[in-house]
Formats: sequence, C-alpha cells, structure tokens
Amino acid sequence: MFIIPYNAKSKPIILATFVAFILLGLLAAPAAQAQQSQAQRTARSEIEEAEGKRQDDWRFTLSAGALVMPNYPGDDEYLVAPIPNIQIDYKDIVTFSVQGLEITALRAGGFSAGPVARIDFGRDPEGAMPFAVIGGDTDELDGLNEIDITAELGGFVRYQTGKWRLTTEVRQGLNGHEGLVGNVSATYNTQLNWGKTGAFLTIGPALTFADNSYNDAFFSITPEQSIESDLAAFDADGGLNSVGLDLTFVKPINERFSIFAFANYDRLVGDAADNPLVSEIGSANQFFGGLFLSYTF
Repeated sequence: MFIIPYNAKSKPIILATFVAFILLGLLAAPAAQAQQSQAQRTARSEIEEAEGKRQDDWRFTLSAGALVMPNYPGDDEYLVAPIPNIQIDYKDIVTFSVQGLEITALRAGGFSAGPVARIDFGRDPEGAMPFAVIGGDTDELDGLNEIDITAELGGFVRYQTGKWRLTTEVRQGLNGHEGLVGNVSATYNTQLNWGKTGAFLTIGPALTFADNSYNDAFFSITPEQSIESDLAAFDADGGLNSVGLDLTFVKPINERFSIFAFANYDRLVGDAADNPLVSEIGSANQFFGGLFLSYTF
C-alpha cells in the first residue's frame, strides 16, 4: 500500500496509478468489491456525520489486500491472491470500482434504484488466477469450455429501513456467458463501540439466481466434453443457484485509513450443485474471505 500526495503536479501520477490498479484488478477476481464499496461508503459517511464534517462530493479510495476463494465456481480447493482495488464515489449517487459501475438514479424515502454495469470474470480451463500466491491452478477443468470475461448490464433496487438494507440486483450478460444473473440480500448494519473511531459490522443472508444460459455456460457438460473430461454429460437449467451468509467488518484507523474484512459462505443448490463438476469432484460449500487496507482522499 502506498500514498500519493494530491496536488496539481501529482495528478498525472494519480491517473496513471488509477489505470494500473484497474488493469491489475481486471485480471483478478472481484468477489469482495461490491461488499467493500457499500460497507466502506456507509462507514465513512457515518463517521463524518457524527463528527459534523461536510462530506466531500468526490471521494477516491485505494485498497490493497488478500483474497481467499475457490479456484473456480464449485471447486473444493482454494487460492490466495493479492488484490488491488480503486473506488471512486460521487456523493451518494455514483460508485465506480474494479467490479463495475453503480448509479443511484432514483431515491424516494427508504427506496433507491438505478442502473449497474459489472464484470463477470468467466472461467479459465486451467483455473489460472494471475497473482495467486497459493493455489490457482487445476486440471479439473480439462476438456471443459472456457468462459470469456463478460460485461453485464442491469439494475438494482434497494430499501433501507432502520439498520436493515434489502437489495435486489439483476444483470444481463452481453457476451461470454450471455445469461441473466442476479442476487438478493438482506443485511443488518450496526456500529460497534470500539476505540475512538468505532467500527462497523454488517451481516445477513444472500441468495443468487441465474437463467438457463448462465448455468449452461458454467455447469453444463456436453457429450463431447464428457468424453474429454471423464465427467458425465449434464444439461443445467436455470433457477436458484446458492443461499448463503455474508459478513463484513470495517475498522476506521483515522479519517483516511481503514481496515476492511469480509467472510462469505455460499451453499450451492439446484443444478449449480447437482452437476458432476461440483457433485463429483468439487463441493457445494463455497467459502470466500478477504482482508484489505484502504486509503481515502
């Protein structure tokens, strides 16, 4: 992690740094980015509100840390990889990060809604993950299809009531898997009395769903692929893909630095769990975790 002083002379350096972080992040899995974006934005806003400070219209956050995740969706072996991220926020309207873009176009009472653009990083037949320091390579996908990086466009609806936040997001793949995918979550947000700056905790259930095209790309096995992979042929249908529990923790160190951690558990269900890739050589139990240090200016 490093800090660049913000002044007129340093703007070209900052822009170059942003580009570097984006390119590095696009090569890495973005499983933590959506949680990190919302959790850190909420924590920073509450701190500034409590201290009576005016919130800046523009906010830039550089983060670096480590991510633990399965080698591929449904795998029972894990990798550890250092992950960079950049997040740019404009008021409470626009959030841009490695994972994509979210715009709050409508806000009424506790409701908010708007368009989203995200990236699904597909699947490499070799299970390769750039920058993985542990794991990241597998021969379990030999003979199966490669899934290209996919641009996804869609929208979200969010409702905040007290300390609870309910979110639904649906996206359509424009290339790659070419499927419809979405998620629904309910998170309980609370502030912890820990030290001078406090801490912030969110926890709640989540589920994901997808249509036939998405599940066909990730979980179907054609007769030809069956011969090459020694896995039984399987035709995956759409539906509910997983149910799980998400936990995030943000500990501000001061007004610029904060520590972000998350842990997720997903249980694959339906055809996402019943296909041979998961049921025979993988696992329906999927764990994700990460720890990051962030600097906001």
